[in-house]
Amino acid sequence: MGYSREEYAGKPVIAILNTWNRIKAGAKWLRENYKRSISITQAAEGAGMSERTFLRRFKAETSVTPSEYLLGIRLEAVCRLLIETSLPVDKIARRCGMGGGERLSRVFRRRFSSTPTKYRAAHSGASGAEHFVLRHLAANFKFEVPTLFKYQPTIACWHAS
Repeated sequence: MGYSREEYAGKPVIAILNTWNRIKAGAKWLRENYKRSISITQAAEGAGMSERTFLRRFKAETSVTPSEYLLGIRLEAVCRLLIETSLPVDKIARRCGMGGGERLSRVFRRRFSSTPTKYRAAHSGASGAEHFVLRHLAANFKFEVPTLFKYQPTIACWHAS
């Protein structure tokens, strides 16, 4: 992950930190705008990089693509709303940038082998929503992405196999 020892040897520290700060800026932009319909091109612009460079460096630094990171942020918000509110699934999907309920259900089934409605029923009334989200994710995903940002979304810490 990140630069190899050989790459570090050839780069000035300022260049490495500049890239890191740009990736953090792009990730922050994704966290702040996840509710909207956005593109990775917009996040790359927020990081002051070309889309190709942003995609490559983001993956190298975080072990996930910007799209995976964005989906993780959105799914975390969905899980919280499913547990903490009684909003309809379609409304939750729209609030979290997932389009509609059908798309959310399809993504949710693929990631969690469950529907949003079943997830809500299994976790309704539970305290410590984050604890349950993490426990569910740990059972379904393989490895943890290192904490790289001041706020690392719970669900984005896991990457599907």
